[in-house]
Amino acid sequence: MEFRSACYTDIGVRKKTNQDALLLLHARDPEGQEMVLAAICDGVGGLKMGELASALVVQQLHQWFCQRMPQLCRDPDPEGEIFREWAQLIEEVHGALKTFSEEKGFQLGTTVEILLLLAGRYYICHVGDCRVYSLTDCFTQLTKDHSLVQQEIDAGRLTPEQARRDPRQNLLWQCVGAGELPNPDFLYGTVEPGQSFLLCCDGFRRRVTAGELENFCRSTEEDRMAQGLEKVTRLCERRGETDNITSILVHSCRPRRSLWGLLHPEPQPAGTGQFRLTREILEEHAHAGVPEQGK
Repeated sequence: MEFRSACYTDIGVRKKTNQDALLLLHARDPEGQEMVLAAICDGVGGLKMGELASALVVQQLHQWFCQRMPQLCRDPDPEGEIFREWAQLIEEVHGALKTFSEEKGFQLGTTVEILLLLAGRYYICHVGDCRVYSLTDCFTQLTKDHSLVQQEIDAGRLTPEQARRDPRQNLLWQCVGAGELPNPDFLYGTVEPGQSFLLCCDGFRRRVTAGELENFCRSTEEDRMAQGLEKVTRLCERRGETDNITSILVHSCRPRRSLWGLLHPEPQPAGTGQFRLTREILEEHAHAGVPEQGK
């Protein structure tokens, strides 16, 4: 299986800094199978220097992917190890941010949304109110927000439509870096050819309907995928969204090889047979020192 992807981030119409950070990595294992790691971290509004918190998580995920995937991609059943290592990474980053905030005298935190596509499976780690959606024949929200209004919906005190207008919709009951150690949601499932995954922060989906998101994210060619994400961003801004806006769209497809490609295989680079990073997008918006883990 192969993947096409696009991403878009915008500081928004009012914010002075972009507290969102995103990561999008493509790589191939020794057998040539493609894998993708996508992540969005949204610095928590109301806390200082959220861009530092989101950047630290993204940097640590980048390091984890490059160091661990050459081994994990050989594991026939990597689910338990992946989730264990993600939980450990979040615990370490949470501790580092807590120590840093205590030294500086203020709190900082971030949401975390991670999607790994590997060997026909998807793996998700979720903390906060960024989301992962699946697009197949239908448009499905895979994650549940760790927010006060979601708790009110679950308790039957708010409808989803009421929650969209509730002034408390930005209040989270857990994030990485502030409060108690978060308890992430871990999800997994099978990736089907033709399936797409949308990762987005709350600013990307708060001013639009699920139907509008589905309509703009149905494209499967990378240029059009990127255009769709930008169109949603501009629509949100026209409707009054003032937050940072960030999204990633990944589409799965069967490999397309021409007859020429079968008869004339591509020359292999030096170090063939090794795990190879084939595409890398790292956008983080920190302009000051990020706290080191364990310090």
